Amino acid sequence: VTRLVERNLSASSGRLELPRGYVKAAVVDRILGTCRVGLGVVEGFEADVGGVASTLNFNENNLVVLGRRGEDMAMAANRAAELRGGIVVVDHGRIVHELPMPLAGVMSLNSLEEVAGRLRDMNQYLREKGCMLRKPLNVLLFLTFVTLPEARLCPKGLVDVKKRRLTPLLVEAIA
Repeated sequence: VTRLVERNLSASSGRLELPRGYVKAAVVDRILGTCRVGLGVVEGFEADVGGVASTLNFNENNLVVLGRRGEDMAMAANRAAELRGGIVVVDHGRIVHELPMPLAGVMSLNSLEEVAGRLRDMNQYLREKGCMLRKPLNVLLFLTFVTLPEARLCPKGLVDVKKRRLTPLLVEAIA
């Protein structure tokens, strides 16, 4: 479940410096062709992994990307696009896991056993990298879900569900 919270985070040279426990998030429109990219920060994912990209998520099936390193996030997103959809995990410039889902970006051509095994392996890898969640990939599934009670991320940006409006990701601190 998502919540909107305010946190004091540091920035240097125009880049957000995220402490352990935080990952960057992006939702890229791949359905309407708008080229929009909504950005966010996720607290509690904990996995110290470069990038995870998935076209499998509730409602919109846009491309959701989480990660600690922008280059790895881009590599994961680009690989998911090359696969015509799926889930890709990249760490330190290397693809460590992938599950192609070429049917609308949400369905694999592999057997149920193969898909279940790959999902299990990906979740295990993310837990080994520090994520405390039982099924870390569920974060990518639910981050865009329209019926979340408080916050969701979409290609237009961060949505305050209760107020039914976009909310700014960053607010400048006043000393």
